[in-house]
Amino acid sequence: MIWFEEKDIPKLKERFSKSLKDDVSINIFAHGDDCKSCSDAISLMEELSSFDIRFKLEKHSIGSEISNKYGIKDGPVIILISEHFPEGNVRYYGIPSGHEFLVLMEDLEAFSSGKVNLSSSVVEKIKSINQPTEIKIYTTPMCQYCPAMVKSAHRFAMINKNITGSMIATMEFSSEADEVGVMQVPHITVNGETLYVGSLPEETFASYIQDSLA
Repeated sequence: MIWFEEKDIPKLKERFSKSLKDDVSINIFAHGDDCKSCSDAISLMEELSSFDIRFKLEKHSIGSEISNKYGIKDGPVIILISEHFPEGNVRYYGIPSGHEFLVLMEDLEAFSSGKVNLSSSVVEKIKSINQPTEIKIYTTPMCQYCPAMVKSAHRFAMINKNITGSMIATMEFSSEADEVGVMQVPHITVNGETLYVGSLPEETFASYIQDSLA
């Protein structure tokens, strides 16, 4: 499957040439050939990683030692790792397509540069979290409000290793979405409990997370 139009590739390469600094490991966890979304996710990451030598694509099978290490039981899942953020706690469950692809672009640049764009007040709130915290944002590709929430969850995970921030594509992880009771997106959970349905300003989102853990 071809994901990028020829006219867009030079623009992407030019953007990455200016914005990237250090290597970023793109780890993709997938099932075998019977998983269509897995093969689509792999082809997307293969195309994307070919645009700059600082992208290092690593493919892993579900059930492998490394997938067990990260608790990955289903695919496709994408985990980003760099020397700046080595924890593996920024994740995409499903294909980051549609509006979510722009979040992936910004995440790759942040992982490469080590720079996270958050206000000092938000950083203070998020860094105060001292317990394991899993933030999940359930999304659909055409949801215009989902990317902002995914971006925030990922940024929170970058600055606090106690936090795991994950995008969950509801169409590819429909069973999990049904278990959580997702009816509208973005649907936000913290440690398995619904926190909010809808979009929140970053500072409010950080406050809600703090309050839910109190």
